[in-house]
This record gives sequence, C-alpha cells and structure tokens, in this order.
Amino acid sequence: MEGSDVETGGESAGVFMNGNTMVVWSPGDNDILKIFDEDSLPTGTPVLRIAGGGAIIHRTTQIHADYVFEPGYKLESIEEHAAAMVSEKHLSGIPSPQTDEKGHIVVNYGSMMRGLLEELEKAHIYIARISDIVKKQQEALSEMSARVEGLTTT
Repeated sequence: MEGSDVETGGESAGVFMNGNTMVVWSPGDNDILKIFDEDSLPTGTPVLRIAGGGAIIHRTTQIHADYVFEPGYKLESIEEHAAAMVSEKHLSGIPSPQTDEKGHIVVNYGSMMRGLLEELEKAHIYIARISDIVKKQQEALSEMSARVEGLTTT
C-alpha cells in the first residue's frame, strides 16, 4: 500500500492507494474519511464518506426494502414469521452473524440495514392487517351489543 501523511495544523492527514481504491483522511476537514473506487475517483464523489459530525454516507449500496410492498412478494403469515423467528433465534431478514478467518465478527452494514428495514416494513404490514381485523371485530361487537340491548329493552 502506497501512502503519504500530510501535517494540517497538528493533525495528520493522508492518502493511501491500494490497487483501484483510494482512502483519504483529513481530520481538519468536514469529511474525516473518504473512500473512492475506480468508478468514483474520476467523479470526485466517494463511495464512502464519514463526516466530521459522525454522519456516514455510503453510495451504491441498496438498503431500502420497498420490495416487501410489491404484489409478487411472498410475505409469510404472522404465525410463520413468529415460528421462524423463534426457531432461528433472530429475525429472518437480518443476516446471520459471520466471522473471518481469525474468528472476528464481520458486519456488512448494508445488508444489516436492509434486513432491519425489511423487518420493520413487514412488521408495519402486519400491524395494518391486525388493525383492520380489530376494527372489523369492534364493528361486529358493537352490532351484537346493539342487538342484545334491543332484546333486553323489549
């Protein structure tokens, strides 16, 4: 890995190249860390950026899970989802823990975020369905209560 450090007001900044990947860090800048690949380097838009305020911006990673709303998506029943969750001891949309060759835990944040959003969106679909069922049951109960009340007043 080739690299160079630059002094910026007492803080170390630097650039490292590894093949087609360039890593730039500059603690005195608004962006603490920028990572470019061969496609993003010519545009000047990093694929990953960590801002001084802590924001992490990652381009090219699809984390949205809007596919759960598509007509062809096979949404398991609440009972199937609960059974899988208990059996697997985690939500099915969340990737299983992975480890590297040294046994360290490896987290793919894009997959993790997509899984979390998938599970959150599925949960809201379930909530909406349960809400509809409860409303219908409330209406039926009110109707039955009115009938019973009508019988007892005559």
